[in-house]
Amino acid sequence: MLLSGLFAALAAGYWIIPNLGWRYMFAIAGVGALVVWFLRHTMPESPRWLESVGKLDEAEATLSSIEREVEARVGKLPPVQRVVDLHVGVTPFSALVVPGMRGRTCVAALTAIAVNIGLYGFIAWLPTFFVAEGLSIVKSLGFVLLMSIGAPVGGLVGYLTADRIGRAKGIVAAALISIVLGWIYVNLRDTTAIIFVGFCLVTTIYTITTLGLFGFIPELFPTEVRLRGTGVAGTCGRAASIATPYLALLLYEHFGVSGVIAMVSIVFAVLCLAITLLRIETSRHSLEDIAPGASDATQPDTEPLTR
Repeated sequence: MLLSGLFAALAAGYWIIPNLGWRYMFAIAGVGALVVWFLRHTMPESPRWLESVGKLDEAEATLSSIEREVEARVGKLPPVQRVVDLHVGVTPFSALVVPGMRGRTCVAALTAIAVNIGLYGFIAWLPTFFVAEGLSIVKSLGFVLLMSIGAPVGGLVGYLTADRIGRAKGIVAAALISIVLGWIYVNLRDTTAIIFVGFCLVTTIYTITTLGLFGFIPELFPTEVRLRGTGVAGTCGRAASIATPYLALLLYEHFGVSGVIAMVSIVFAVLCLAITLLRIETSRHSLEDIAPGASDATQPDTEPLTR
């Protein structure tokens, strides 16, 4: 549902912008933000985090509620076979850059940067590219609307492949496919081919987004530093999203869409290299098995997850 936002926004903009003006789009986003603000109060806190800060009763209550929901669907759960004490006390910010963690922090930041450059360096600029090629804003929004169907499809692809081929391998595969599709895209002239290849390219970029932001990055960090680690990665990603439009415009003015695709391709290639060198797969592993210093980080996790 989260990755359906691009398609929903473009579908709304396809009618609202020509008829009411672009300001109404910001008003709709503001109303949506208020709804999210109220809904977030109904979300349960992470039991792992609650235990790590010593809120044991609240952690037990939250986990018991989750277990009751699961048992209602699949039946009685097996007994817990492994218990881990997560209460490690106060962890300094410097824990993100100690040996064994600094590589994870750098790769997490690079993943967030790559996602934001892909989203804001290419996808967000699609209407501008089309208008610059002579299409009206309505037609360009129509083109992008069809291509944006790839956003929820990319989320679905990420969901289906996350545990089958793994987060790290899935990101690398999607990034390499994105590079190939990007260079095919800039050489197309047929309208149907542009829409189809653009749809596939949006799909692969959102597959990277799904696997990277919602799976790979959070799982790289132990519970006690996860919020800080994902926060640092997210900050780097947002910084990239701020700078990317200016760089994309500069490249487009001098080299056309090829320049923008080259920027995205270079970042994706660096991401693939970094993930390959890190050699950590988080899929189907418990957090304890892939923690820094664990010897079985590359082995399939066959033990039950920590309660």
